Amino acid sequence: MNMQPQIRRSRAGYRGLLIASCAYAALSTTLAQAQETRQILEVEAIRLAALRRTDEDLKKLREALDASAALYHGDLEAYISADLVFHKHLVDAAHNPALSELYQYFSAIVGAQLRQTLTISPRRQAVFDLHIALLDAVEHQDPERAKSLCRQLINEP
Repeated sequence: MNMQPQIRRSRAGYRGLLIASCAYAALSTTLAQAQETRQILEVEAIRLAALRRTDEDLKKLREALDASAALYHGDLEAYISADLVFHKHLVDAAHNPALSELYQYFSAIVGAQLRQTLTISPRRQAVFDLHIALLDAVEHQDPERAKSLCRQLINEP
């Protein structure tokens, strides 16, 4: 018996509930909890992205990073939105649909963490440069360097 159609219908039926649940989690999650969850989810996703990325993934990542760069010193909300697109493309480059789906919901928490962090501390070029280095590690298929850079980026104030 093929369960795929039933799973898709169930997932679609609960999507609104999951989004509301993640929005609540974003409001109730501490900065330390958000960082911890990002370490668990993003670091492994970035390792897989470095191993599995395609040329099309690299193109999307470069475009997203360029868009993010253009907004880095501008409006905070616009920058956060662009940064989340870059991080989503990084996770998508792991080519694991379950991981991408999970990150889709988790990105509300990442956005809240960025909003909190960037409201407290000014944006620094060194932090953006970590994004550039991270893309370079993924492009050169260096999973250990990508993981290390991702950990650094998550822990930056």
